[in-house]
Amino acid sequence: VFDRCVHIDANLSAMLGSLLDDLKVKGYNLWLTHPKSDKVRDNLSRNNFFSAFNPDYIAEDTENFIEYKKFSPEDSETFKSYIESQLMQKQRFPAHTKRAGSLIQESIMEIFVNAVCHGECSYVYSCGEYDDTKTPPCLDMTIVDRGHTIPSKVNDFFVRKSLRPVDPCEAIRWALREGTTTKS
Repeated sequence: VFDRCVHIDANLSAMLGSLLDDLKVKGYNLWLTHPKSDKVRDNLSRNNFFSAFNPDYIAEDTENFIEYKKFSPEDSETFKSYIESQLMQKQRFPAHTKRAGSLIQESIMEIFVNAVCHGECSYVYSCGEYDDTKTPPCLDMTIVDRGHTIPSKVNDFFVRKSLRPVDPCEAIRWALREGTTTKS
């Protein structure tokens, strides 16, 4: 899989893991080759991506990485603990007030809950990296579900309400407006 890869952002492992799982479900046999690029190998090692597919693989320094993990829809408490241990308690994550920490966790939890409730997915995949060497420091975190998309849910709702479907960008804008919902 990684023979020719020369760069991958660590947070993209969530998408890659979901795609590999989807291929396995469809009956494909998969095997991961070691990346030739040291940078790719380091990123996929430090976020424990390789460990998810090979439990004997030993991860290196993971202080600024948010571990690659796969969660079932029932794992909301586990996901909450994951955010706490993999992000909030990391030494390199910026100091913050208790209130700010709660708001950060609440915002990330909302993404997980929306993936489960609206996406109706089988699994949620997550990982990331906090890079304090960038100016300003940057958190790249990816949360992936392979369920229903926002545009499909919005357009299904519109059709049920006898409204015309909209393009994907407009559907997302509609979904992000305060007070809008596809729930009955």
